[in-house]
Amino acid sequence: MALPIALQLYTIRDVLAKDFEGGLKAVAKMGYKYVEFAGLYDHKPADVRKMIDGLGLTATSSHTGIDGIEADLKGVIDAAKTIGYRHVVVPYLPNEFWSPKGYALTAKRFNKAGKALAKAGLSFAYHNHSFEFHRMAGWARGMDIIYDTTDRKAVNAELDVFWVWHGNDCPVTWMKKLAKRVPLLHIKDMSAKPDRSFTEVGTGIVDIESVVKAAPRAGVEYLIIEQDGNWIDGDPLKSVALSLKNLKRIVGK
Repeated sequence: MALPIALQLYTIRDVLAKDFEGGLKAVAKMGYKYVEFAGLYDHKPADVRKMIDGLGLTATSSHTGIDGIEADLKGVIDAAKTIGYRHVVVPYLPNEFWSPKGYALTAKRFNKAGKALAKAGLSFAYHNHSFEFHRMAGWARGMDIIYDTTDRKAVNAELDVFWVWHGNDCPVTWMKKLAKRVPLLHIKDMSAKPDRSFTEVGTGIVDIESVVKAAPRAGVEYLIIEQDGNWIDGDPLKSVALSLKNLKRIVGK
């Protein structure tokens, strides 16, 4: 059975900032059934739940900084349960933590947050970029420190295949390494141009087909389309429509 396809709403952040409900309506109309949040744009969780229910959308997850989780754990849990998603994802790590000591401290924070969320019936995950693949002193890498030293039952991965590729590593290899710890997979493609910029799924050089084939064995629950920028005619809605069309074709093979 094909895995469900979601959209990371950060991709259409400019649209949502101007018209939050209108942006949700647009992605629902083009065929998306699942969405991942990256902020509620000053809307209350209960109101967001009404919006997505009315549009036939289901929330898979939401991006929340580790500081926000630690500062307001109850609020994070309440928002998740109100909107209806199970996965809480830390989307980024500030550069002051990009060191062996920083990653070790981060792993401890992730363990604590993950265990606290698990008690509430939620799942914790971290979304990588490419800096976690940089070799540091002693050839250590942030990705290795985070996932080798955290509790596999408390800390999962939202593996971003573009950023793994950008970090000169293989997404499928990491999916195998983190088997059953990758409930969410960011499907993002890379342009063949020298700048290695973002591009629509299925139009770049990332081997999306191999990633999709490996996803079920890794325990992936959702394939989540994301494109940070470089949209068609500067319009993210055009890009996410094409990405959805192409990914559906790849998933259907």
